[in-house]
Amino acid sequence: DLELAEDLRHVNRHAAHALGRPVHRQHRPGLFVKRSQRCLSSHRILPSDLPTPGPARGYAHLPARVCGIVKGSLVNIDLLKRLCETPGVPGREERVRTLIESEITGLFDEVRTDAMGSLICTRHPRKGKKPSKKKSDARPTRIMLLCHMDEIGFYVTAIDSKGFLWMNPAGGFDTRNLFSRRVLVCADTGDYKGVMNPGGRPVHISSPKDREKVPEVKEFFVDIGLPGDQVKKKIKVGDYVVMDEPLIEVGNKLVSKAMDNRV
Repeated sequence: DLELAEDLRHVNRHAAHALGRPVHRQHRPGLFVKRSQRCLSSHRILPSDLPTPGPARGYAHLPARVCGIVKGSLVNIDLLKRLCETPGVPGREERVRTLIESEITGLFDEVRTDAMGSLICTRHPRKGKKPSKKKSDARPTRIMLLCHMDEIGFYVTAIDSKGFLWMNPAGGFDTRNLFSRRVLVCADTGDYKGVMNPGGRPVHISSPKDREKVPEVKEFFVDIGLPGDQVKKKIKVGDYVVMDEPLIEVGNKLVSKAMDNRV
């Protein structure tokens, strides 16, 4: 967001100064503040390395664990973690939308949700330079920043007598990556942890031909560890399923589900 980007620029300068490295002052509003590849590209800045926050520094409201250097960019890891870990498949992005709305207070002149569930945030034109006389249209230039809130996941289509959940995908999956995955089933009654696997024989008793087969998405089911009658009281057809994977830091990189959507 714009306010955060401005604050991170101040943090950026102090962090670079502490290491005796140049900082590129140009920046773009958003979660990332880009700068020269020479600047902090292989360093990790911890909160203890930064000057003490205060009103004079311009970033008094930043939490202690708000930032880190990832591949040369200063990242609001706390916000990115909450964005990535919040479940929301296509058509059910309401939790993500609520989180975004809570983070953009005061940044826009108008915030509304349309019939499709899209969050539309508008800043009206501000006074600035007078338009050139050469331009026939004096209307201010309009810019749209477009991103999607959803993530790939599944919708429950059936619950069998054993309490296993069968699903249809909402998005494209490589099923080779779905074996023994931990998932989160999101229902009106709460969120339930489960494990996803395809049906069939375990690898140690399957034939060589069976091992060569790559199962289709429709062959996977989710087990939430409860008897069938209890599952049917908690889960219903139409509830959705996402991967249950927290955002983690691996070296100077971040790894998470839904990263391409929420970043």
